[in-house]
Amino acid sequence: MGAAFGLGFAVSRAVGAAKKTRREKKHGALSQFGSMLGRLPELVAAYLAASELQHAGLDQLPRSEEAGPVTGARVEVSIAGPEWVVPGKHTEKLTNREPEKPAGSPGALEPELDRVERPRRPYWPWVWAVMFLVGVLGWILTVLFGAADRAWQAVLVNFLYFTPMATGMVTWTAVVTASRGTWMGETKSAGLMGISFWPASLVGFAWAWIGWPHWAGWIHYSDLENTGWVNTPFIFVRDAICLIAIWLVAWLYVRQARQDTPRPLAGGLILIYCLGFSLLGFDLVMTLDPHWGSSLFGGYFFVSGMYIGLAAWTLLAIVRQPSAHLTPVADLAKLLVAFSILTTYMMYAQLLPIWYENLPDEVRYVIPRLQITPWRWVSVALLALIYLGPLVFLLPRRVKKSVRYVGAASALILAVMWFERYWLVAPTLGRPLVFGFPEIFATAVFTGAFLFPISLRNRRLPIVTVRRRDGP
Repeated sequence: MGAAFGLGFAVSRAVGAAKKTRREKKHGALSQFGSMLGRLPELVAAYLAASELQHAGLDQLPRSEEAGPVTGARVEVSIAGPEWVVPGKHTEKLTNREPEKPAGSPGALEPELDRVERPRRPYWPWVWAVMFLVGVLGWILTVLFGAADRAWQAVLVNFLYFTPMATGMVTWTAVVTASRGTWMGETKSAGLMGISFWPASLVGFAWAWIGWPHWAGWIHYSDLENTGWVNTPFIFVRDAICLIAIWLVAWLYVRQARQDTPRPLAGGLILIYCLGFSLLGFDLVMTLDPHWGSSLFGGYFFVSGMYIGLAAWTLLAIVRQPSAHLTPVADLAKLLVAFSILTTYMMYAQLLPIWYENLPDEVRYVIPRLQITPWRWVSVALLALIYLGPLVFLLPRRVKKSVRYVGAASALILAVMWFERYWLVAPTLGRPLVFGFPEIFATAVFTGAFLFPISLRNRRLPIVTVRRRDGP
């Protein structure tokens, strides 16, 4: 009798608990439904704000794979209300949000770590335009007043620096696309901005072509066996065709990359970058001393160009989003470490055979750079700062996640790699280690020509990002 009573009591308790659980689930579902209805006006306000942008004509924009339209305006729509930045104006906010509650209180929103905040800098295009004009004027004055050889040599150095860098930025996005990488995110548009340098690159090549008597080392040798290949008209004609082909493929890739994922074009761009800049390295650097030859020099030249392009891509992505939690920064830092090692290997692979063979026609490249006093210290600085330096600077995991540290390392690589291009050209021509007004003005011209269209594009055509911010 007692056992039966106990069993009945247990069954009644279980039935009561099951009913209570069903009531709680029903009440929870009703509460969630009521919460959704409460947020409905805010969602409608966000939809109306997006509709206003559409009627304003800001939705007719090319779309990217990651973040929607990439030209026109940046839209941020969250549960708390919509807001956007219209190009050419200061930040405007259209919002229906309620006053934010103190952190930690019920209903307070968590900090938004991945939100993109881009400060408006409308004066930067004018800064780069003035730099360009001052550089042109100063370069002309240096040519007229007795430093013509150094001025034309500086044009060649800057062409060999900025052109691989700009095309390398675009090619890096093609590398990630061809390998089916999905980590670029909003940094992809920063890499695609390198395409804006194509007019300045072609003009810079023509500019260097005009001054070839001041730097073309092959014209001083009349005993060349390969005069059919190393002669002035043929060198510049084939290099011009090669350069136009590189920029054409890059332009076609960028045109499709804003709307789709053009993997076939990405592979073609990678191939033509490697082949094209190998040829430019052979023709415009190695033939400065036509008696010296290295089958690895073309590989070194395009690999180091990719290294410069990667550093420029990383720095530009960080500068465009200084307050953002830039997720791919660790991946970019790892690539910088990898390409510093690869660039070092490509240079070492050239120097090692020259050292153990000790042939006169080959050591003529090494002796000015490793034995003559001013240049030997430049070689040591290059080894410490751009070849092996990033391996030490960016090796710790915490450092690779720091936007500021990676940005500073990228800026250092870009600055020292300019001297690496100078180091490739000047000792071969017998020039002393002198850095003055001819080099400064030529560098100002190319820097202004590179950054002016990028800053103008960044001002008028910012990324459109959509963010959702939920409460706790």
